[in-house]
Amino acid sequence: MKYCVLGKKLSHSLSPVIHADYFRRYGVSGEYSKREVSEVEWERIGEIVRGYDGLNVTVPYKEKIISALDEIRGDAKVLGAVNTVVKEGEKYVGYNTDTYGFEALLRYNEVVVKGKTCVVLGSGGASKSVVYCLEQAGADNVLVVSRTPSGSQISYEQLKSVKGYLVVNTTPVGMSPNIDVSPVDISVLSNFQVAVDVVYNPSMTEFLALASEQGLYVANGLYMLVAQAVKSQEYWQKIDVDESWVEQEYKKLKINFDVNSGNNIYLVGMMGCGKTTVGKELAKAMGRDFVDSDSEIEKLCGKSIPQIFESEGEEAFRKYESKVLSYLSKSKGLVVATGGGIVKNPINTAMMRASGSVVWLNRNPQLIASDCDTSNRPLLKGKSQNVLSIFEERKTLYKSCADLEIANDTGVAECLEQIKEALR
Repeated sequence: MKYCVLGKKLSHSLSPVIHADYFRRYGVSGEYSKREVSEVEWERIGEIVRGYDGLNVTVPYKEKIISALDEIRGDAKVLGAVNTVVKEGEKYVGYNTDTYGFEALLRYNEVVVKGKTCVVLGSGGASKSVVYCLEQAGADNVLVVSRTPSGSQISYEQLKSVKGYLVVNTTPVGMSPNIDVSPVDISVLSNFQVAVDVVYNPSMTEFLALASEQGLYVANGLYMLVAQAVKSQEYWQKIDVDESWVEQEYKKLKINFDVNSGNNIYLVGMMGCGKTTVGKELAKAMGRDFVDSDSEIEKLCGKSIPQIFESEGEEAFRKYESKVLSYLSKSKGLVVATGGGIVKNPINTAMMRASGSVVWLNRNPQLIASDCDTSNRPLLKGKSQNVLSIFEERKTLYKSCADLEIANDTGVAECLEQIKEALR
């Protein structure tokens, strides 16, 4: 069976990796490749399509491809945009799995839009899928922003007076290689609580970086890419989507992408689990810079962590923690040892996910309690037994935050080898 992703420029596409993994997972005998089609070559599109058993279609052809198909169904018919083509007998039928992909992205990030005002930047094929998904999810008001608005669309100037819950970028602004631009600035972003960019390269776009600086929960489009790809395979192979495998594939792809593109590696876990010791050795082994987020907070405040807790309280400390993390998330090539409670704020979790891979060093809390110096730990107050209760409180947060879980019960050397193996 022969498949491809069809588009104008595909050098950075991750689709072949996802589909190759799918073929291995389900024992499918298939070949998946990239097929770049220029505007000149488009005259042969019917012939090109019929050389495959199935296709994914990306920009700028999601709407244009319809003319080469025998039929369109489901969401594609509603939206007038196709991203999946299926050979059914002698017919070539168009479907749209972007809507499923975006819905899965929202679900994975626990973003609930029911009854909320949402804004979508851009009016192309991706925008139509996002708008439809938001409306189906019960959003109270969905506004589309365009440089040349028509109908009910609004302009970027009008957007400045809009306040809402979610803002989604579906434009290519900020996509590699032109990464230092955002479709909107902080004056707009500060009016929202959540920002999603369907772009995944770079992982932390300027749009998302500005949003995180304003305290928004952020997410990029990588989970959407994986989910829509697997949904395409459902149409091709008639095998229902396994959502647990979608998450597994997303984490695998994300780690590989983060390492190859120089995105940060964040170590999370309980105090005393070895984040600093392991982090320094990992940075040395990978030729990266090591940063301790608590040390950065102390530099920012000119006080030690215990002094911050004593004079300003935990709430103030957590704000400093998010501020430092926002700064670090804009950097690349770092190994960052984070504070034990950084996962208590979902915005912190989102920043780490969007700008790198998160590794949970899961050390047995009994071991931590037996050998951890608690005298300089504000939340432990010198009582090692508090380690157990704090671990119970946080373990679910660590697990849900992490792209990779590594046990650190048998020493730094073994832990380091496990991480290095997983990051290859």
